[in-house]
Amino acid sequence: MKTLLAMLIACAILVPAANAATVPVFNNLMVATTSASPIATAGPFYGSFWSASDASVLADISLRFIRVGTNTDVLSIQLFHDSGGNTPGALQASLASIAVNSIATTYTNYQFGTSGYVGEIAFLPGLNLNLTANTRYWIGVISSGTTSTSEKWAISSTSAGTLGVVGEYRTNKSGTVQNFVGGSPFQMRVDVSPVPEPGTILLSVFGLGTLVFLRRRSA
Repeated sequence: MKTLLAMLIACAILVPAANAATVPVFNNLMVATTSASPIATAGPFYGSFWSASDASVLADISLRFIRVGTNTDVLSIQLFHDSGGNTPGALQASLASIAVNSIATTYTNYQFGTSGYVGEIAFLPGLNLNLTANTRYWIGVISSGTTSTSEKWAISSTSAGTLGVVGEYRTNKSGTVQNFVGGSPFQMRVDVSPVPEPGTILLSVFGLGTLVFLRRRSA
């Protein structure tokens, strides 16, 4: 009985750390699309988001694209720091890429990240995905081409019901505007994962050690 109780306690210690949920910090995919803008000719495009109130890691992003023709262009999805003036700054990480010809001819959400969801395009390995608390970052979408109007990023003029969209910014080759002030934002969702506190890590190590000890003892 004591051994069973100890194992239950150890599992209870381990579960919170193992199941750290992702948290959305920007999301306007739940609202209707108003239009779409060609990435190759009007871009590169950038959309800003504000990080969580605690240190976190970029987990997943979803972007709504549409294709209206065919070409050999490739879209690069990138993470940028802010310049300090509400414009994209230094590149932090090139996250992933997607061939334009693989994009659907209807509005479709494409997910990129580390969660391993079905159909998700995995981030490249070894990236710095750490996000400082309460800081502006940018998601950039850059086409390898400059002349095609095939690949487009969806835009929505609806602010009601969105998360973290009002007060952020979007950029194209014409300049930067604030969402719903100078223009409508690109449609995306950004999810982050909390960085475990040191105490949580120690508890997890203790819980794992307890399970190993009990397993050997009962063997």
